This record gives sequence, C-alpha cells and structure tokens, in this order.
Amino acid sequence: MTPSTPPTDGSIDRIWKALADPTRRAILDQLAKAAQTTGDLCTWFAAPERGGLGRTGTMKHLGILHEAGLVVVRREGRTRWNFLNPVPIQQVCDRWVSRHVAGLATSLQRLKTLAENPGIELPHPPARRIDDVAARPLRASRLSNDHVRLATIDADRDAPELFACSHGSGGHEAIWQYMGYGPFRNENAMRSWLANCAESTDPKFFVVRARTAGATARPVGMAVFLAIDRDHRRVELGHIWYGAATHRTTINTAVTYAMLREAFERGYRRVEWKCDAENARSCQAALRLGFAFEGIFRQHMVVKERNRDTAWFAMLDSEWPAARAALEAWLSWQGDDRPALAALRAG
Repeated sequence: MTPSTPPTDGSIDRIWKALADPTRRAILDQLAKAAQTTGDLCTWFAAPERGGLGRTGTMKHLGILHEAGLVVVRREGRTRWNFLNPVPIQQVCDRWVSRHVAGLATSLQRLKTLAENPGIELPHPPARRIDDVAARPLRASRLSNDHVRLATIDADRDAPELFACSHGSGGHEAIWQYMGYGPFRNENAMRSWLANCAESTDPKFFVVRARTAGATARPVGMAVFLAIDRDHRRVELGHIWYGAATHRTTINTAVTYAMLREAFERGYRRVEWKCDAENARSCQAALRLGFAFEGIFRQHMVVKERNRDTAWFAMLDSEWPAARAALEAWLSWQGDDRPALAALRAG
C-alpha cells in the first residue's frame, strides 16, 4: 500500500498484523526518531538487552512492515534507508477506529452520519462565535532563533550557495523530486528563479540561514508562507527544502518553530502543511512537529507530468501551546538523550 492508497480490508489486516508484534512496534519507534539504515537497525536490535535479534530476524520484520506500507525504503548505492510512513496508520484510524470511538463530536462525523442515514435529524451544535478581526501581517524580522534566521531573498547574493548546497553529487538533486520546479540547469537559471521569488508576496519566500557560533549564517535552503488568508486567519507553510547536509539536524525543527510562532502570534487560527502523499519524509516531519493529519486530496494536482495526491496536515491555535512548549524544550535540550517531540508534547 502506498501512502496515498485508501486502505482495503486486506491492507488493514496487514497493518494490524504488522503492529501486533512488539519488535515491529519497536522498529517503528526507532524510525519515528529518524530514518535509519538497515545495518543500523540490525545492530540496534542485536544488543542482548533488546533481545539479541539476528540480522535475518530484523530483515524479516522490516519486510512485513514494508509490505504493510508502514516503512518506505530508499536505496543509496548499497545502503538501504528506512523511513517511517505514518499515513496508513492514520488512514486506518480514520476508517475503522474512529468510527467506533469518535461519536458525534466533530462536524466530519456529523456529516458522515447524515450521509449514511437519509432523513435522520440531528441536534444542531451551538455555534462558536469568532471575533471578526483579521490576522496581522507576518513579519520577516521575527523569523529567527538561536539556530536559524529566515531572510528575504537577494538573488545575486544567495544563488551561489543555494545552488551549491542543492545540486551536484551525493543525491542532492533528490531534493527536487516532489517540487514543482528544479533542479536547475546552472547557477544562472537558479538566480533568475530566485529573482522572481523575491518579487512574490504570496507565496512569500525566505532563504534559510543556519547559524553557527563564530561564523556568518550561511544559506542552507528555503521556506515559504503561502495561501495567506488574513480574513479567515489561516496560512500554509510550504516549498520547504534544505541541502542534504542539513538533513537529520535541528534546522527544520528550528525553521518550523520560528514560522509557527510568528503565525500564531499574529493572530492566525490555523497553519497548514501540504505535501505529495508519496513524500513519506514530509508526511513524517509534519506529524513529528505536531501537525494533525486531515486526509488526502486524490488526483489533486499534476506535477512534472505525474499525478499528485496531496496529504493535508494542520495545526490549530488551540494546539499551539503544547506544540510550542515541546519545540522549545527540544531545541534547548542539552545532551544526547533528547526525547522525541511526541513525548515532550505528551508531558
């Protein structure tokens, strides 16, 4: 089952089977922290305190998880990288678990009940009054912290380093797999594109600069506010990409924290995150950061002559306090025993 495929009865059975084994759940727990190679997982589970599982056993468990769609494998030469794909779990919850436990608490469940029971009348929930006050403009000057600074684009200044960190050998061009643009033929082509980005107000593009003690903050990627709706107080984070050297660092967490903080401080009620449903890394990142999965828009777009089903995630202003506390604790954590963001949100 791919991340965008609605679950069938057979695929649901495979997911339940995969989750029924404690070792396989432990593998998913490890991948929830970060993608890992097959060799790293085999070494981890071979330790006596973790059951002393042999390589053959670990590979068998990974095969079952892959068959269930819970693990996505990417090969880099002879190395197999394993990524958690949380979308099937959410799909199963939406289709089966929530049907038995959610009741009529949400408007989605209410609509489902009305659709499946023609003629039924349900009591109308009391309307929640929302103040008719627009969100305030987003400020570039506030998009910084100890780890990163988001700056407006200067095409001539930024093109050389942005092109260097996102093109060339080492799998850099995989950055553009799910983007509607890139890779670029050369630095000049990217400079022209950046110049156009600099003129745009929605999407509003920013260069991500990584801060290092004693050094000038260097460009490592880009991030964007888009679909900016001040009247309805919603905004989207998107077009996010980083050079391969920043993967599995604090950069994306720090960038997302800065953008979420600014959006909610300026009065936005909802921040969205959308990505190609096949992009397991982006889906995993959204859930890790505290966004809630809301569903998949099937055949939503055509990108680079291929179909794109779009996975939707969002965070509400009511969810921000817990997410903010977890992000701040994670980013300020000292030492190697930093807990997962989900654990920090849970308290």
